[in-house]
Amino acid sequence: AGRLAEGAVADLCLFDAERAWQVVAGGMPGRAQNTPFDGRALEGRVLATYKAGRCVFGGGAVG
Repeated sequence: AGRLAEGAVADLCLFDAERAWQVVAGGMPGRAQNTPFDGRALEGRVLATYKAGRCVFGGGAVG
């Protein structure tokens, strides 16, 4: 079990459940650039992911 505390190493995903966005197949992160959701409007977006306290995805200004 992990913990979120000052000085602790964290695995954390920052998720905005109200952020609307549209899937664009060519704009997906990673090598696979195809998706059956191309063009679909979705609500909810991962803003950043941290593994062992290090940002591995996103990590722009949060707030």
